[in-house]
Amino acid sequence: MILIDNLASVINPLLKKDYIQANTLASTFLTALTRLTHSHGLHTLLLNPTSAPRSASAPLHPPQNPGQVAPPPPQRAQHPPQPPSVFASNTAVPNLMNVLGRHVDVGLLVTRVPRRKLDARVFYSDGGGSNRGSTVRQGKGPEMIGVMEVMSDRWGGRVGAWGTFVESENGLKDV
Repeated sequence: MILIDNLASVINPLLKKDYIQANTLASTFLTALTRLTHSHGLHTLLLNPTSAPRSASAPLHPPQNPGQVAPPPPQRAQHPPQPPSVFASNTAVPNLMNVLGRHVDVGLLVTRVPRRKLDARVFYSDGGGSNRGSTVRQGKGPEMIGVMEVMSDRWGGRVGAWGTFVESENGLKDV
């Protein structure tokens, strides 16, 4: 088994510097990793952290000289890509989603969401759970459960499937 948990920390700075070169480098590495995985009968797990989607921002204009007329802003609105989750409240986006997409057999998204309706009210009322002092059950914060969703599947049959689990001292259990 091969476990890679820091690929995004290496590739993201390269993507910001030169997207095309970084994508080529990542593609070459992932193709070699795929060959290695298949030729030796291995299982490879690539952990990919998530982030909130970037908001659409106004385009930056170069500084103007005094007396110059500013060019009109572009008319088309820019929208961030849709989050891959089947849950509307889950806005997490994997950092390397566009880079890894064609190289993985199954893409999973693992996140935490509020367990009950009251937990969701408390969690989202304090801006996504930033205030952990909120009370739902005698001094405890909102109860959260883990959700694992299938974002991509090379064979296509499982996209959109999801399941829940609870983390405890004894390990994981289904909800």
